[in-house]
Amino acid sequence: MKFYRGASKAARAYVERDRSRADDYYLGEGTGVSERLTATPEGVEHAGSMDGETYEHCGADAAVRGLKITGVFFVHDFIEVHMDDVTLTGYTDPFGIIGCQGVGPSSITQLIGKTVEQLSVVEGEFVAIDSGENRLAFPIGGPSAKGPESIRLFRRGHDELGIPHAPWIW
Repeated sequence: MKFYRGASKAARAYVERDRSRADDYYLGEGTGVSERLTATPEGVEHAGSMDGETYEHCGADAAVRGLKITGVFFVHDFIEVHMDDVTLTGYTDPFGIIGCQGVGPSSITQLIGKTVEQLSVVEGEFVAIDSGENRLAFPIGGPSAKGPESIRLFRRGHDELGIPHAPWIW
């Protein structure tokens, strides 16, 4: 459940103009702060505050953490890593280590069946998915960039459950 504080009238107008979700207003356009709360057997505990950038990265990590990698596709000049309803697309040359070797077509396919433990974002440098001792990373920008987008993470929505689609682009 999400609670917002701040100017709700302005946020409602923002959403009604088909701009996006209230999250985007409060954490991007507005001056809002997201409060993280966790439920424990003893009650609800405050887990810290997040500004817009922290909230965005936390959401991206939460979208893939615990998912199994179900497929790796080499498409023309980019790589897609599929994890259930989530797709990570790298438009830059990957790097990292998989199975004690460098990253290449034969080693990247070894990730199929592995569980994603974390998605890391080092702003302005790279986005990486970690699974055990394996790390697949894509640089943000740099000489291998083929356009303005370096990496795209997309979670398909489920309208029947009220879960919107969610894209992240670096």
